[in-house]
Amino acid sequence: MKKVLLLVCTLLFGSPAFAQSLTPAEREKGVRYLEQTRDGVVAAVKGLSGAQMKFKPAPDRWSVAETLEHIALAENDAHNLFAQAMKSPAATPDRDAAKVDAMIVAMFWYSVSNMEQSHPK
Repeated sequence: MKKVLLLVCTLLFGSPAFAQSLTPAEREKGVRYLEQTRDGVVAAVKGLSGAQMKFKPAPDRWSVAETLEHIALAENDAHNLFAQAMKSPAATPDRDAAKVDAMIVAMFWYSVSNMEQSHPK
């Protein structure tokens, strides 16, 4: 989990502090993964009509458009969360990395939960 969070922070912000924790191969692997997932989403919706984008299989289900909006909003919220974390003072060598990781994950899920409540579908 720590490597994933470091990778995300490095890719989003390019912080030298985080970049030192990743090897060039790890960073490249992360960049490729993000590019592949982005390309996969674009390919999945390419050519869909407006009606297809807005179609909901059931009243309590999201449409493709709503799902894409959710992804964009969640990504923005995550970016803001990590940007705020990057403004925090640097960690001391004796910090408890597992505790910090758990806090970051909890903050992320709290943010996602709040975003879902403030943007109901």
